[in-house]
Amino acid sequence: MKRILIIVNKQVDWPDLEVVVAPNGLDYFMSLENRDDYLGIVMVDVNKGYTQADVRKLMDALQADSSKIYLGYQPDQKLSRRMFSLAFWFIHSRRIHDARTGLLAIPTAILESVSESDSPLRFLISAIQKKYVVEEVQVASELQGPRSVSTWSDLWILFQTFIKYVLSSFSSFLVDIVLFQLVIFLFRHLDSDVRILLATVISRVFSSVVNYAINKRVVFQNGGGHRVPALKYFSLVLAEMFTSAFLVAVVYRLTGFPETAIKLLVDLVLFFTGYMIEKIFIFETTKND
Repeated sequence: MKRILIIVNKQVDWPDLEVVVAPNGLDYFMSLENRDDYLGIVMVDVNKGYTQADVRKLMDALQADSSKIYLGYQPDQKLSRRMFSLAFWFIHSRRIHDARTGLLAIPTAILESVSESDSPLRFLISAIQKKYVVEEVQVASELQGPRSVSTWSDLWILFQTFIKYVLSSFSSFLVDIVLFQLVIFLFRHLDSDVRILLATVISRVFSSVVNYAINKRVVFQNGGGHRVPALKYFSLVLAEMFTSAFLVAVVYRLTGFPETAIKLLVDLVLFFTGYMIEKIFIFETTKND
C-alpha cells in the first residue's frame, strides 16, 4: 500500500505519521523526485486546531478512494465563512462549506494534472473546473485561531473568473458602441429608421462574436470545439435580447416607471443569470480540455 505524506505548517508530535514541515505544501510535494511513491498528501494548517484523529479521517478516505479530493471542515456559522461559501457557489457552481479549509487530502495523480498549485484555494478552483470530485469530510475538532474575513489574495483568486467576465462584457460593449457610431456615420444618407436598424444589427453581431471569443478562451478557458458552444451562446444572446424587451415592456405597463431605469435593472439581472448559464451550460470545462 502506498504511503501518504502529511505536510504541516508548524512542527507537531505525530510519531505514527510521516510528517514534514513546509510553508507551501503543494510546491514542496511537487518538487519531490520520489512523489510517485506516495498515494497522495494531506495538508494541515496546525494553527486551526486540527488533530491527528482529523488527519487520519482524511487519510482513510483517501486510501478508500484515491480519485477524489477531500476537504476537512468544521461546522461554523460565522457570517464571513457563509458569505465566502455563497460567493464560491455563484462563481464556481459548487457548494463548499469551507473553501479556505486548512485540511486537504489530495491524490498524487490529481496534483500532477492540475498546474495551478501555488495556493490551496487556487488548486481547489482549478480542480473543480477540471471536473474532479471534491468531497467534504466533517471533522470533530473545533476551529481555533483567527476567524478573520478573507484576505485580498483570497478574494482575487475567488472572483478572478467573474472579474474577467465583467471586463469581457465591457470590451464587447465598447465594440458595440464604436461600431454603431461608425455605421451611423457611414450610412448617414439613408433613412434614419433603416440606418439605426442596420447599425444595431451590425454592431451587435460583431460585439457578440468578440464577447464569445473572449469568454470561451480567456474567461472560462474552454478548449473544446466551437460548433456546440457557439450555437448555445448565440441562442442565449437572442433569448436575453427578447427577454429584456419583454420584461421591460411588462414592468413599464405595470408600474409606469421610466423605461431606461427598468431596462438597467432587468439587464443587470440578466447579466448575472447569463454568467451562470455560460459557466454551467455553455463553456463548461472537462478533464480532457
